[in-house]
Amino acid sequence: MFGRKQKGGVDLSGSVSRFVDVHRDCFSRVKHLKLLLDSFSVQEKRQLMEEYSFETFHLVDELLLSCDVSSSAQGAIEAESGLWTLEQLLCLAPQLVGSGWQQHAIESLLKKAIYPHNVLSVRKIAIRLFLIFYQCLAVYGNRSGVMDRVFQCLLPYFPLSGGEKTQVILQEYCQSAGSWDTNPPNRSSRVISREGTSNAREKAQLLQVYLDKLLEYCCRETMRIEWDDEEKRRECAHFIMDRLITLYIKEIFPDVETNGVDMVGGWMGGECETTPLDTADPVVIARYWLIRWMNNVASSTQVTQEMAHGGLLLYNSVLFSSERATNCLLTLLGEAMKLPLACANVMRKVVFLLSSWLLQTKFAPFVSNGSVSVESSSLLFIHILLSFFQSPYLDNPDRLDSSVSISFDILLTCRSLCRISHLPVAVWSDLLSRLISSATRLSTQSHNFSHETSAPFANTVLTLLITAKEIGGLIVDDSVWDGVHSYLEGSIWVDSTTQWAKCVQILTRAIIYYAIDVDVQEKEKTVKEKPLVSVRRLRERAMKNEGGMMECESGGSGGSGGNGGNGDGEGDKSQEEDNLFVDSDELSPLLMGRKGEVEDWVKVWKRVVLCCPPSSSPSGKVVTTTLSATASTLFGVGISNTGLWIIELLVSAGNDSVTSVALPSVVESLRSPLISPTLQSICLSVIAPLVNWKDDWVLSSILSLRPLHLLIVTSSLLNAPPPRSLIYESDELMRVMCQLALHSSVAEGWIMRQLAGSTITLTQGQLCTNALIMVSIMRGDISLFSRLTTAILSWKNETRWSLVYLLSSSLPILNRWMNDTALLSIISDALPSIQNEKVRREMEAISVSIIHSSNSSPTHHQLSSLVHHLNMDSQRVLEGSLIVHSSQFPLPTFSVSRLNSSLPSDDLPFSFVTRHSSLLSVSRSEGTRISSRSLFSRHSWSFAPLPSINSISNYVSSWLIKCCAKKKGESTPTILGAMGDGLDQLMGPWHKDNSEFDSTSIHHIINNTKRKFRRRGKVYVEIAKREEGAMGGNVIGSELEEWRSIALTMGCISHLVETRTSFSRNTKHLDQTVARETHKIAVVYVGSGQEDKQSIFSNSCGSDAFESFVKGLGWEVSIGSEEGMYCGGLPPNSRAIYYADPLNEAVFHLSTRLQGDVSSKMKHIGNDEVHVVWNENCRQYKRETLATQFCDVLFIIDRISPCSLRISIETQSQLDLSPLWNGIVVPEEEAPILMRNACLNASRAYRMSKDTIRPLAHRGRVFDEECCHLKRLSLNESISKLFLPVMAECS
Repeated sequence: MFGRKQKGGVDLSGSVSRFVDVHRDCFSRVKHLKLLLDSFSVQEKRQLMEEYSFETFHLVDELLLSCDVSSSAQGAIEAESGLWTLEQLLCLAPQLVGSGWQQHAIESLLKKAIYPHNVLSVRKIAIRLFLIFYQCLAVYGNRSGVMDRVFQCLLPYFPLSGGEKTQVILQEYCQSAGSWDTNPPNRSSRVISREGTSNAREKAQLLQVYLDKLLEYCCRETMRIEWDDEEKRRECAHFIMDRLITLYIKEIFPDVETNGVDMVGGWMGGECETTPLDTADPVVIARYWLIRWMNNVASSTQVTQEMAHGGLLLYNSVLFSSERATNCLLTLLGEAMKLPLACANVMRKVVFLLSSWLLQTKFAPFVSNGSVSVESSSLLFIHILLSFFQSPYLDNPDRLDSSVSISFDILLTCRSLCRISHLPVAVWSDLLSRLISSATRLSTQSHNFSHETSAPFANTVLTLLITAKEIGGLIVDDSVWDGVHSYLEGSIWVDSTTQWAKCVQILTRAIIYYAIDVDVQEKEKTVKEKPLVSVRRLRERAMKNEGGMMECESGGSGGSGGNGGNGDGEGDKSQEEDNLFVDSDELSPLLMGRKGEVEDWVKVWKRVVLCCPPSSSPSGKVVTTTLSATASTLFGVGISNTGLWIIELLVSAGNDSVTSVALPSVVESLRSPLISPTLQSICLSVIAPLVNWKDDWVLSSILSLRPLHLLIVTSSLLNAPPPRSLIYESDELMRVMCQLALHSSVAEGWIMRQLAGSTITLTQGQLCTNALIMVSIMRGDISLFSRLTTAILSWKNETRWSLVYLLSSSLPILNRWMNDTALLSIISDALPSIQNEKVRREMEAISVSIIHSSNSSPTHHQLSSLVHHLNMDSQRVLEGSLIVHSSQFPLPTFSVSRLNSSLPSDDLPFSFVTRHSSLLSVSRSEGTRISSRSLFSRHSWSFAPLPSINSISNYVSSWLIKCCAKKKGESTPTILGAMGDGLDQLMGPWHKDNSEFDSTSIHHIINNTKRKFRRRGKVYVEIAKREEGAMGGNVIGSELEEWRSIALTMGCISHLVETRTSFSRNTKHLDQTVARETHKIAVVYVGSGQEDKQSIFSNSCGSDAFESFVKGLGWEVSIGSEEGMYCGGLPPNSRAIYYADPLNEAVFHLSTRLQGDVSSKMKHIGNDEVHVVWNENCRQYKRETLATQFCDVLFIIDRISPCSLRISIETQSQLDLSPLWNGIVVPEEEAPILMRNACLNASRAYRMSKDTIRPLAHRGRVFDEECCHLKRLSLNESISKLFLPVMAECS
């Protein structure tokens, strides 16, 4: 069968013959043996060794007998060749060897090879061969007890329980059969002298090298033996596993069986204190490598096929098939937690293996086969993992990274149990008990490890405690809660309290979600967390810093790596662990993903809250801050009862520092309608001592109190003078005093003194000015307003004009509560002192508006003074508005465009006349329709002839006929002279043409021509019809003749002008230029629980209070029903609130009245410059809710009492707003008028910041531009254009 050729063309039969020739050279025979083995299959190799076993052994004996390992390198090579040949015999003929063939001879050869003083390379081969020989004999029952002892002493410096030295025992065994050198001390330097090694570190290194190789060979050599029956290979693995436990593990763990784990009996091993050992101690070295090998074998099924070779998988099967081996494994896993931190690598591997079993990502074999229950195994795994925190090495600062990273791994595993829903209740109880015990013990220690793990411990304990009921179905006993309370209260680290605060926040969010289906997740975290190093990076840093012997692994011990994801740091990079430990929130997804009974969760929440009491310590301040924020959150969503319960905890602490930190929530509790009188009194009593002149934090917090409560807590502030050390008044103090000024004369006087002193800032001056304006409005106190005006005008800097503007913008609303005459008197006195042109014009415009809307006529002196100032202005717009609107159009509540008469679209004018700042146009179709355009409006008249006018018309006609009938060359006066003489008498001006107006005559005109408003009723319509009928019956003569008399009477002949072709288009543009300022204001209703625009815009109506507020803003109209009314961009038939006064027109876009979907509503509201939000939601309204590029001013109205509203103001830029300020509290019945005026002022202030002039002035500019292009006609052209139609008719 050996006759086939090798690939290289060698005759294999010849090689066989040369190999079996015992007379040939040994090295030649070895060469031919290698050729044969390289060419043969496994079966052929077995047959070769069995048929030529004698020749093979003869070759081995020749090689080993003739070599000298100690004296030359050639001797070592010959020994290695002989050992290689022996290895082929042992591996390929295990049945022959195991049956006892040449047993003593082979043993003698191995004694020579494993001699302690041999070269290391020879000894490594010899150990492998001994393991193969040892297993072969064991399968057939031919091993001796001496071989067990030799197996135990193969490693130098291995610690035997009896204290014997393994080198001595092994040397005695080898010398019993002789050796290659009978004089060991004289060996050359190439021989490693074991006795000369005295350094403990060198001994430790040598021991771990041999132990690593031995354990590696145990797995590998078992797989190299070519058995004809695989069951025998399994017997070998069983044998080696048993010998390792008996001869190695029991030597270094004497009580591994007596006090170890018994997985069937449920015994977890006894508790005993661990004595710290030196890292270089041989016991530590042996424990490390044996635990590592056992762990790698146990976890071999969890790694990839490339990392776990067949030997590991075989031993894994053998390991878990034996109860003794499994118990030994579990005992060693527990012992791993007691190793020094230099052994951190194997400790991480153990944690990874136990975690996979505990989290059930991979079931333990003894659990999956039903030998051990899930409950028992889980209890055991928890016991082993948490035993790490009893290690005596934790306070080692040099290994801090290692200890912390392992702790993180363990705590992450425990915390991840909250995702497992079928863990038994007993497991949850034991887990909580052991965790709390470990946390309590460590939290009182001051070393770095305790500090670094304080936050993860607290996070894990609280997470499991909260989820125990929902996930594990566990009713947590009071003793457990008491343990948590003792742990958190006794912890010396603030980080523990910080994690408690985080859990309270998460649990509060869940309870609110369960109760009212609202998620109150905030983008900004209430409690700042300590930034811990990520788990992966911490582990990598630990392994870089870990020096010593245990980390220099060669990849042996039966596999490279051993556990995939957590061994030697290799697998960490594949895992996504880059999040901070405290940021890995396991609690929120569990709680928010399901809903439970609210009452049960509230009980759990209260127990968690009570775990940390508020105090003045650093941890106590975190508790106080957290409870305060939690109470505010509960108040914000309307869960007031629970929020008040927290307030009771805070105020009952009896500590001023606690009250100071919790002041915002205590103040907020006073707004709750459910607060009891007792708690209300307690809250006020603890707030009052904190209020002083200098504490801005307290002052800013109490601003949100109700007016009555604010008066109570600031009584000491009002009754005591400010301290001399108060250099300047803060903005918070100013705001408090301004709010008090509405109810306290003391505060009012203090503010007036601040203004009179003129030493405050502009912002403070604006605040004080608005406050006194509001006091004037509320009381109708004209004298206070007069003193305020005087105080502001006494300022010497330029900032006073900003305050004067606030005064002027508040005049319209002051006019509603004060005497018009007295108000105009103050204005008249103030106008001469106003040097700022922009502010003066605003004051003049508002004063004219007051006269327009006044129910009584101003006095002669007031009107004369006002007209005098108007005459000094280069723009005559306000003067004309005062005269024309007061005398002809006394209806200020109508739109200015409604005052414009309408013209037929096809009625084009044919002539234009400029007369006294007016542009008159005459209809082309008939001479009796005249339109007058001025700076202020446009009006049209139709004239009907009356008998009293005919005589004048006939006179003019006769005179014109006479002039036309004169002969050529007749010496008569020229037409110019005749026209000048006659017309000067007929159409003289109706007043003197002076550049300055007489205030007395203007006052007379206004008083005598101003007509009273009469409603259009049924009676009025009938009277108008009767007058029209009477007029129609008295029409005499021609309409063109009437036009002549009108033109003559009005003096139009000398003022006729010529226009351009584009003038008609330009006049239409002028007609479309409005005379009043228009405003679009958004009014948004936000109901309870509405926090997005979809829900907000779904409201078709608001509450009764909102509807009452809306009605006070103006008049509800239907867009398009009134001709010329400002529509605010709304389509016809839309419902809106409309308001107008002499200076403004406003349309309020109500979110409840707008038509269409969300996008169409947002199109109108999003483009408005001013937004008013009526907020009935318990949470604060945010500008981002209705995000828009506009909304320059935002007013938010919140109810703080049954009859009071708080108005918050947000602006995109600094604007002068009057009379409201941010945070003002106003009576509900006054809110509509105050808000309307504030909105108009805000819109006007925004436009003034952009240097936008009022529309009336803009119309004046347009009118002047149009008139500049008009060219006056000559007298002949004027006469022809006006009278020739009549002359042609007469001829």
